[in-house]
Amino acid sequence: MQGSKRLPALLAMSALVLLTVAMVLALPGGAYGESSDAPQAQATAPARTPFVEDDWARIKDAGTMIVGTSADYPPFEYYTADFKLDGFDVALMEAIGKELGIKIEWKDFAFEGLGDALTLNQVDAVIAAASVTPERDAVVDFTNIYFVGEDAALASTSAPIGNLKQAAALSSLRVGVQTGSVYEYWLINDFVATDKLPEEHLMVYADIQQGVRDLKRGLIDLVVMDAKPAEAFVKQGGVKIVGTGLTSQEYAIAVREGSSQFRSEINRALVKLQNNGTVAKLLEEYLDLGKADVIPLPTPAPTATPAPALPTPVPTPSRCTDGAAYVSDLNYDDNNMKNPPVFQPGQPFTKRWRIKNTGTCTWDATYSVNYVNGNTPYSQMAGKSPTKVGQIVKPGATYDVSINMVAPTEPYTYQGFWQMKNDLGQPFGERFYVGIKVPAPPTPPPPPQPTASPGVDFRVDRTNIKQGECVNFSWSVSNVNAVYFYQQGQPYESNGVAGQGSRTECPPTTTTYELRIHHKDGRVEIRQIRIDVQPVATAPNIVYWQVVPKDEAQIGQCADIRWEVQGAVDDIGIWANSELLWGGAPLRGSVQNCPVNPGERAYVIKARGPGGETTRQEHVTFYPAPQPR
Repeated sequence: MQGSKRLPALLAMSALVLLTVAMVLALPGGAYGESSDAPQAQATAPARTPFVEDDWARIKDAGTMIVGTSADYPPFEYYTADFKLDGFDVALMEAIGKELGIKIEWKDFAFEGLGDALTLNQVDAVIAAASVTPERDAVVDFTNIYFVGEDAALASTSAPIGNLKQAAALSSLRVGVQTGSVYEYWLINDFVATDKLPEEHLMVYADIQQGVRDLKRGLIDLVVMDAKPAEAFVKQGGVKIVGTGLTSQEYAIAVREGSSQFRSEINRALVKLQNNGTVAKLLEEYLDLGKADVIPLPTPAPTATPAPALPTPVPTPSRCTDGAAYVSDLNYDDNNMKNPPVFQPGQPFTKRWRIKNTGTCTWDATYSVNYVNGNTPYSQMAGKSPTKVGQIVKPGATYDVSINMVAPTEPYTYQGFWQMKNDLGQPFGERFYVGIKVPAPPTPPPPPQPTASPGVDFRVDRTNIKQGECVNFSWSVSNVNAVYFYQQGQPYESNGVAGQGSRTECPPTTTTYELRIHHKDGRVEIRQIRIDVQPVATAPNIVYWQVVPKDEAQIGQCADIRWEVQGAVDDIGIWANSELLWGGAPLRGSVQNCPVNPGERAYVIKARGPGGETTRQEHVTFYPAPQPR
């Protein structure tokens, strides 16, 4: 699962191999970094400073433990809708801090740079759904394992799918997962992002039971989930387990190598939290795992007697260590997202941060600032990514980052995260973000209506609706050359209609529709009707809706329909005219529709939730294929 593959680097810790008598000299790219086969960089890293029994004494005396994570991996670590850090790992570490009587201070890093953050003393511990491997254990010290997961792949009993022994077998199948699960992020990072699985083949469900239902209906090929729930679905009938062990998870907390007293204190707190039921409650709250679903943890190995100190080896040339720390916002401070600056829709601005080079490498134009992710698909705000570092930045120096951005057009509060990448394209360092608020624009006055022409009738059943509702247009035009119906701003040429007709439209925001009439005497007349849409803040948000081909197609072609919905959702339906293509559809998915008869098809998505309903649509007219001569 992504936890073990989340960072092919997160501790792909072959960064520096053991050179002499099993002594690790340096961490190129960090404990969570890339392979030591990388070419050597500008600087020579000094021998690694050994850590002894002082970490815990220092932390206890300060009353604060600085913990590094990578907050892009729900349900283990993520930001909530109100911009708070949350997740199973976060809650567990807070409980450990309370048990130890110390405060937890969080730092959000590029996952690949967490090991370097330990090495550079930017953090005291790391918790980030990180699996324990021998390579990683060679350069950091791990606590007891706090979570073990086992996967299973389900298929329909009627499906001709045999035993899947390798994860690579998923690449040709349509796979369903639960939103926010470790399996969603594993497939996104290890398959979709590496082009091993087409994005449209990943179906993401709010309720995995819907995925199993669609499995039985033949709409998808596989569902990947935890083994215990999978066994329960098999007992219900209609599905079979066709693979297990495709990905593995044994998660532990990382501390600096040699910090054995600190590790022992964390282990002591972990054992107590496991014995008093705290960990079980967190597993149920964040991972939806009951006691019967939890895989027993391995028995911790007895604490080994520390080996006698070895002579300090002679420093060997190696790749330098990359590190970066956020210093401050130089403008547009959002006050920790409590009071983000306000920008009008489409307003350009330049965001500036100050960051510090905390590593041993010198930054130059081969280093860059890169967009990571955000709370919406529009949180990059047109910022250029990558943006090259514009000067030489030596270790210990600060650098002022400037990114030109444009506020999105939709009213919302946006948060977008950025991070550094080195000359090898590897992410590193502490992340920094921009947060802004785009207010709803004032309602414009209704457009002036042209003087009615004889023979033109253009009307709608209502002009004020709530988000998610639809309206019905109708028109009747006679004795003209051509008629077009479209949303204002669309090209009219591809939206020709008959002289008499009707259309149902479901505008997501206030929208003006136009009826363009080309008269026989050469005149062009445009009639307009604006539909005012009242936003419903708690309604589902359709963040992506696409139908290809657009506007026109020939019989024999298929329409590829893709979507993604966020928010509180009870049901999603995909329609073609009055035909329900997919009821109870996934939050993110795709489907094809291949009409056999010519005519217009209105493809509609309806997302219903406790806060209301949201609807989007696209129209495609299918024409008969041209006959061969």
